[in-house]
Amino acid sequence: MHGLTVAFSLISTLVPSQAAAAKGSSASADVAPLVVAQNAPSSPPPVGTEAAPAPAATPAPGWAPPAATAVGSAPALKGLSPWLVANNGSGYYGYGFGVGASFLFPLSFPPIFKNGRIHDIWAIEAGLDITRHSYAYYGCGVLSNCSDTASILLTPYANVMWQVWLNESFAVYPKAGLGYGIRVSGNDYCGSTAFGCSDAFPLRIDGGGGVLYRTGALTLRGEVGYDGIRGGLGFFF
Repeated sequence: MHGLTVAFSLISTLVPSQAAAAKGSSASADVAPLVVAQNAPSSPPPVGTEAAPAPAATPAPGWAPPAATAVGSAPALKGLSPWLVANNGSGYYGYGFGVGASFLFPLSFPPIFKNGRIHDIWAIEAGLDITRHSYAYYGCGVLSNCSDTASILLTPYANVMWQVWLNESFAVYPKAGLGYGIRVSGNDYCGSTAFGCSDAFPLRIDGGGGVLYRTGALTLRGEVGYDGIRGGLGFFF
């Protein structure tokens, strides 16, 4: 009897120890995968995928980008211009009125304005005026005691001009050159008036300024110069 009691005591002692060991092994097996999962590196994103770009900034209401700077060149006009001329005769022949014609040709000088909206170009213009001059246009015979003798002049000239184009249609220009007055009829004798009674020195300065306005196939022209004013049309190509 005593032997049975000792056997049952040994069995009860061994069975709980084995159960505890099994329970401990199970707990360790449950914790190990969790630790491994925590220590494992995170997986990289799939190949070929990128983060979405940030949305573009929306401009404030009423804002507009600055206008682009125009880059180009001035028109190289070449052609003929007929004129109506009002000439002061350089103070020797009296006022004169007549007609003229000139030819404009562009030059290959480098421009001054190379960028921006304003362009420029150099040109040379040569022409011929024919004008009738009379001291009667001064009031001779009315305001003074002088005879009225008319003269007709042919005046060839040549100028260099600098055209400054403010836009595609409108330009202003100064010009400078020389002309040569040739009297083909009449004389300039006018008694003892202050206008003089001898032939003028024929070589004269021909300078001034003008405007060009392009309207399709025609160009309107106007000039004010040393010896008078003129207006005309330009037939350029």
